[in-house]
Amino acid sequence: MFSSLFGLGASLIVPKILSYFGDHKIQVIHAMPGRVRIQCDRWKDKVVAVNIEKALANDAIVTKAVASPISGSLLLEFNVPHLTQEQFDKILLQAVESAVAAYPQLESQIMDKMRQTVQTVDGQIKKEHQQ
Repeated sequence: MFSSLFGLGASLIVPKILSYFGDHKIQVIHAMPGRVRIQCDRWKDKVVAVNIEKALANDAIVTKAVASPISGSLLLEFNVPHLTQEQFDKILLQAVESAVAAYPQLESQIMDKMRQTVQTVDGQIKKEHQQ
């Protein structure tokens, strides 16, 4: 699968490169000339998906980037049939960096939800004590 995307012998190099992104555990789901689908559980969020799409939309090699917040997958289409290892590394790094940039926004959303929940529970407890 990798040899069709990166050229002969790349399947030996790809596991080493993917190990650099170990915290994200990125998996190549499918690859063919000019197209690859990768997946990461940390990308299962709308904010993260939008950030990744925006970051990769500016890449000269990427013609299409579609991220799914449900599955955490990223479909990439390229204007070249084969990528060099450096090109693929750069694209993965862009995806990871844009996902990481979205994390503070996610933490803020989580804190807001927690505050709302605490306020709701607090309000219900106060009502019960008043009765």
